[in-house]
Parts: sequence; C-alpha cells; structure tokens
Amino acid sequence: ATTVWMRAATASALRAQEERIILSRFLPAGVAAEVVRAGGTASVAERHATLLSVDLRGSSAIARTYPPAVSVGWLLEFRRLIHDAVSVHGGVIDKYVGDGVLALFMGGDQAEQAAKALSAVEAAFKNLATLNDERGHAALPPLRIIAALHCGPVLAGVFDDGCRAEFTVLGPVMYDLSRIERRAKAEDRDVVASADLLRWLARTELDRVGTLALAARQPTLPRLFVLFPGLDLGHSSPVHSL
Repeated sequence: ATTVWMRAATASALRAQEERIILSRFLPAGVAAEVVRAGGTASVAERHATLLSVDLRGSSAIARTYPPAVSVGWLLEFRRLIHDAVSVHGGVIDKYVGDGVLALFMGGDQAEQAAKALSAVEAAFKNLATLNDERGHAALPPLRIIAALHCGPVLAGVFDDGCRAEFTVLGPVMYDLSRIERRAKAEDRDVVASADLLRWLARTELDRVGTLALAARQPTLPRLFVLFPGLDLGHSSPVHSL
C-alpha cells in the first residue's frame, strides 16, 4: 500500500511540475505556480476566474487630433500603466485589443481573486493620477480610463490550433464583461462591477470603496454597481483619498 501511495504521489508531483512548465510559457512563473496550486491546468478545463477590462477613453479623438507617433506613444504608456498595476497584484494580461486591456486573476479562491482585482484597479487609477500630473506639467491633455469587473466560471487553459498556442479563457462571462464595459461607457462611469464580483468582497471593503447600484436594463446581466461613486478618478486629489 505504501508503494502504491508513493507511486501516486510521485505521479501527481510530476504532473504538477509538467503543468507549471507548460503554463510558464504563457504566464509569469509565480502566477503559473499559483494557478497549478489552486487546481489550474494547462489543458482546457472549467475554473473560476475574475476578469478586468480596462479601456483608454477617447482614443479615437486622440488619434484624429495628434500625429500617429504621439498617439501610439500614449497608448503604450496606458498599456504599461495597466500591466504594472495588474502584475503587482497577482494578475496576468490576457490580451491587448486596440485601446483595451483584458486581465485575468485566477490564483486563490474567489474572495482572493476579487480582492486582487480591486487592488489592481485602485493601483491603475493611482498610477494614472501620477501620470496625468506629469502630463499637466508638460501641457499635455490628461488620459482617462474605464474599468469593468466581472467573475464566474470560464474555460481556461492553453488553446492550441496547431498554428498558434495561447493561454486564455472563454465563456459567457467574457461576453457579459464586454456588455458591462459598454454600460459603463454609456453611463460615463470610471469603474463598474457586477454583483457576482461584489459578493466576494468583504463588507468593510465595500463600505470603504462605496457602491452605487445602476438601474437594471438587461435581464440577462447580473446587477451592476458603480465603484467609487462621486470620485473623479485619474486626477490626483480624489485618488489620494482611496
């Protein structure tokens, strides 16, 4: 019995090591190890993930007003800002799509994912405030961003079609996230999160952040809430109060 147990334990350890090696091709090593510890897999499987979408507001107007080299440079500044905020808090950038960034938080349980994603949002707006102070001193217009948060079951893993392999997530939660983002833009709100995500945040955290319910318009979407209502995020004075 001891021999059988040892063989099973060894096989399990080898599988975990193989998973870490495969995932490390697509994720930072620390994130890959955390995903494996949390029951993740390099093969496609259903798991819980927290999703963060961040868009650069007014990018079309910027592209029309300023030379391409200038507008592209500002887009790259925005991408670096979001990458830094996400990676510091244990998330990973899934993809860049035009003027938008999709980030994933998969390590830990649902509450840990939600807390990390919220911290990443706060860090992004704090970094944006600093950047906008610098841009103001250089007589440049401020940049504005919009963030949407959602979570739920997804199909996650390495998708390989024989031509290109990538680690990503798929599922209705992704579609819902894009609709949440559109609603945030329509309401001209900085941060909008689903009730699915808020249920994993501690009450003390919700009280600190503040929430404002949006009127339900699409019955197929979860309830949506504005975070940090009343604050003009991205500018130095209100962000310092976060």
